[in-house]
Amino acid sequence: LLVKRLKKARQRKKAETGKCEGAKGWDEIDPDRKIEVLKLVRRLRRKPRGGGIQKSYQKIADHLNAEEIKTLRGGEWSAQLVRAFHKRKI
Repeated sequence: LLVKRLKKARQRKKAETGKCEGAKGWDEIDPDRKIEVLKLVRRLRRKPRGGGIQKSYQKIADHLNAEEIKTLRGGEWSAQLVRAFHKRKI
């Protein structure tokens, strides 16, 4: 009985919002901050004018941590996290 009620509640919630379970993402918590951080990551990753090499994901992570820009969950940036975040579509 309880399982059926919970299942119906999850289905109703999913029909209303499109999502029922799982952690909340950037779009649900702070979409403006997501765009701001993504623009910064893309700017740092871009090749400099006049040649040169682009910054590595690790150097970008170090820059974000030095600027005390926290991840969505309040942690520190890693190269893998910066790469995954950079590959996202806005």
